[in-house]
Amino acid sequence: MINLIENIQPIGERSRVLLIGRSISGYEGLIASGFAELGLDIVSIGYEDIMRDLYGKAPGWFDGVVLRHLLISHAGEYLIKSIESLKFYNKLILLLADKLRPDLIFVVKGEALSSSTIKALTKLVPAERLSYFNPDDPRYVELVRKFADAGFRIFTACYPCINELRIAYGRNNVTLLPFGATPLPSFSCPSRTKVFLFVGSVYPERLRIIKALLRHGYPLIVAGPGWRYFIPGAGAGVYGMKYLAMNRVVYGVINIHNKEDIDMKANMRVFEIPGAGGVEITDNPEVVSHYYTPGKELLTYSDLDELIELLRDLRKESPEELCYIAKNGYNRTLREHTYKHRASLVLQAVGIRPGKDRGSIIFNGYDFKNP
Repeated sequence: MINLIENIQPIGERSRVLLIGRSISGYEGLIASGFAELGLDIVSIGYEDIMRDLYGKAPGWFDGVVLRHLLISHAGEYLIKSIESLKFYNKLILLLADKLRPDLIFVVKGEALSSSTIKALTKLVPAERLSYFNPDDPRYVELVRKFADAGFRIFTACYPCINELRIAYGRNNVTLLPFGATPLPSFSCPSRTKVFLFVGSVYPERLRIIKALLRHGYPLIVAGPGWRYFIPGAGAGVYGMKYLAMNRVVYGVINIHNKEDIDMKANMRVFEIPGAGGVEITDNPEVVSHYYTPGKELLTYSDLDELIELLRDLRKESPEELCYIAKNGYNRTLREHTYKHRASLVLQAVGIRPGKDRGSIIFNGYDFKNP
């Protein structure tokens, strides 16, 4: 029913990456673009992409969250062996690994990989080229131990976890890999509307803060999965160029980390907002300050009272001051925080040299030409 794409062959002198995860529309696509900029050829495979092709649509936001929680639970192995699309996903991973013989296997989270698939991958690729990235707090994710025990190098976005993980898995086997950004190609400073923007999924802490800001009368644009059930007039998710463009025409873009991320990691918005030329207003200052200078490249707050005061003061700022902060943040992102920088960290850790020309990306190594 489903065939491997025939043009997937060992590719000349360029190094090859087999990128395994949930969907190329998420983080996987961003890091893939970084590898391609460094001259590598990438074949990606995502289980939600397979579900979309098999059943006509991928899981919705809520269904996807539920599925991911089930896959990392004790029921995970049973589900992987029981759900047809996940069985195919694991089979295809091994077929692609065997055919490609990639120079690097890069697994993102890996919740849908069976133990037998993980073990089989270790026999197809040298241990130093097996890499695993989990952006969640890895000290409490059993998956991290599962991949580490199989010999995968661990990459984590959790800044304070590094020393603890290196003690557990070896200093040379753990590397910090923060999120990054795909910045707009140039910076401009258009006139800014005196409203504030928040884009992201709805969670209890975010809902509490957004409702409080609305009660205080601050003009807010709120968008993202789930918000329309709680905030009248809230929009659906905003992505791509539309999202990036919105960042640079408002007075400020609010970033609210999940509760579990506070003091642990900088989320994706930390890098995306300045990369789009926005004035970022973010919590989690202890971690964020490792990447940007508060007050110069973005603005930070520690609690709701500080945020309310910050928004009040920000509405009085001149357009020139807002432009100064936005431009500094944009330039810092270009210098240090693109996905090309992040992909370079991976290649340095595993000992692969970048290529000379831009590489290619193949989204899922199969087709449906002969159903």
